Amino acid sequence: MKKVLPIFIVFVIFCAVAGIIGKNISNDPSVESADGNTTAAGRETASTPEVILIAGGSWTETVSWKVDSSGTLFVTGSGAVPDYEKGARNQPWIKHQETVTALVIEDGITRIGDRAFQSFRDLKRAVIGKGVTSIGEWAFQNCYKLSDVELMHPIELETGAFRSTPVEWEIHGAPSDAYTKSEYYTALRNVQLTGNYRNDMINIALSQVGYKEGNSEKELAGSVSGSGDCTEYGRSLESNGSAWCSEFASWCIRNANVPSSIIANSRAANATTFTANTSAAFYSWDATTFGGGSYLPKKGDLLLWSWDGKMHKADENLSHTSILWEITPLENGKVLLKTIDGNSNNQVQVREYEVSARSGQLLSKTGLVCYIVAPYYES
Repeated sequence: MKKVLPIFIVFVIFCAVAGIIGKNISNDPSVESADGNTTAAGRETASTPEVILIAGGSWTETVSWKVDSSGTLFVTGSGAVPDYEKGARNQPWIKHQETVTALVIEDGITRIGDRAFQSFRDLKRAVIGKGVTSIGEWAFQNCYKLSDVELMHPIELETGAFRSTPVEWEIHGAPSDAYTKSEYYTALRNVQLTGNYRNDMINIALSQVGYKEGNSEKELAGSVSGSGDCTEYGRSLESNGSAWCSEFASWCIRNANVPSSIIANSRAANATTFTANTSAAFYSWDATTFGGGSYLPKKGDLLLWSWDGKMHKADENLSHTSILWEITPLENGKVLLKTIDGNSNNQVQVREYEVSARSGQLLSKTGLVCYIVAPYYES
């Protein structure tokens, strides 16, 4: 399921982008493109010396493209820019991807498709024409230099539209001031995302090990040993003040760029909520290969625990959520689960649990792995 921001939030985003990012928005956005035609708020004019057309052509029956010698890619015509699958390299302008520094989407375009401009590593500026009503999933992901975005009006943004760009926080919602000054924010930004969702999620989680909950919304840096269940992770789901293990898992998932169509956010250890309207599945322990079934738990799965040691229905809120890091069969019918847990002794910790291979029961104290949430990250 695509994540779309409510229109009033989008309006706030528009104001932020216009006021903070697009500092040079003009009341008269019309200028001329490389061939002398009027474009939507582009800055190049026909008088710019030595600007010539390098390449161009049809994208669809109604959408065309062209690149000029200034490094500007123009998208013209009417209708939607197509969607592209993960890893696609068949966009018609792909051989110019490394030289384009500016993008102008003209007013006749109505939608920017999924991953359409993903990984334009030298793209610094994008002008989105007033005809565009939505920007698809991951459309500008990994455009690491994109610091100037001009939106002509409120617009719908789907999951990850500007992820891993300099304008990501302005557009998707900034972290708290306290968190941005913390060592954990620095560690987060140092994680290099690879597109392997399982590995990326684990690395995001590991970057937060040691983060401690605060006593109030003012203590989100992770350095205060509090007991008020206030964290940056809970803040992201507007649930501070309550147990935050599931919020931590959800935050790691989203920061690893995992689409919401693969696994959903949850404020509780609830198998139904994590998998609702997604491609994810969930399994009881007896459905795993250890318990006599066919599913082998994997790195990046979520473990949902009941500390009373009893089985519960999948739509019930259970006791705790862990991110599975490693799983190792041991002798004497035991399995070692190595996990990364939020809200473990009021902080983020790496944990090791020995459970019965047959039942999933904890061996050191009362507790049961009720469900394994298994996102299909490869989808």
